[in-house]
Amino acid sequence: MESKLRLRVLDSTSTRVPFKIPRGLSGKINTLAKWRITLKHVTEEFYKRFWFYHPVKCAPGVFARRPKVRGLKETYTCPGGPTHSFMRFRYPKNFFKYKYGRGGEFAQSLFAILKKLGVRCRLILGYWSGSDALWVHAFNPWTKRWISLDPAYKHGYGHWFPKKNMKGVIALEEANGPIKVLKKLLSKM
Repeated sequence: MESKLRLRVLDSTSTRVPFKIPRGLSGKINTLAKWRITLKHVTEEFYKRFWFYHPVKCAPGVFARRPKVRGLKETYTCPGGPTHSFMRFRYPKNFFKYKYGRGGEFAQSLFAILKKLGVRCRLILGYWSGSDALWVHAFNPWTKRWISLDPAYKHGYGHWFPKKNMKGVIALEEANGPIKVLKKLLSKM
């Protein structure tokens, strides 16, 4: 798992990012207010510009079975209903090209944009039995705190993570840097 995550991050930091920052927000982020406005704008624009893809809609009260995974293709099936396939993206450039994805693609792409803006940030992976989540933390240099960002959520700036019942949380700040286990986040659950 470590090597796959590192490859994705390496590629995400070298990707040309086709995401325009409004004139008033571009340039050096040199005040707390500009930092907050820029990060909030970039994070919440994801929800408007890109399509969060949920692969299968089953009948009310019925849930899709766990996907069958072959390479980057996930196949979902509703009990007694439709089957639908979904291609995951390994690199943010595909996410920007096709403009859809799931939480992992959203988080990787936001991470790439923030790195290009010069914001100190890290990818966070939280996992619990049967599932996982990927989101971004950005470091606020004025308050000396990490802020959670979830670009797949409508109001993702400051959206609280981790979720209840998470078994572990790890962070990756630099492509070649160490992977850190975040015990502080786990203690808040």
